[in-house]
Amino acid sequence: MKVEIKHWITGAVLFSLECGNVREAVIAAARHGADLQGADLRGAYLRDADLQGANLQGAWNVVMVQVGCKSFTLEQGREYWAGKENRREVMAALDYADAIANIRGWVKK
Repeated sequence: MKVEIKHWITGAVLFSLECGNVREAVIAAARHGADLQGADLRGAYLRDADLQGANLQGAWNVVMVQVGCKSFTLEQGREYWAGKENRREVMAALDYADAIANIRGWVKK
């Protein structure tokens, strides 16, 4: 199967490989020195994977939220739902998600 590692915002293909899963593709990308900056690595089980040399800047330290069919970073979500009176609960949920991410150390401010 062909596995494509894509940029989490643009959807551009950063690396692709015929292999069995995303883990194998990420490890191969690291071995080839691929630039995986901003890669969408959701679902990749990478425990104990040797990723030495891989540029993974922006691939890990982002919290995404999905409300209905919309998927955003917290900042993008705030921009999208700002000023929409009927979305005040969504804004409160974004604040809650941000607080949880900070408590658990998922983001650095």
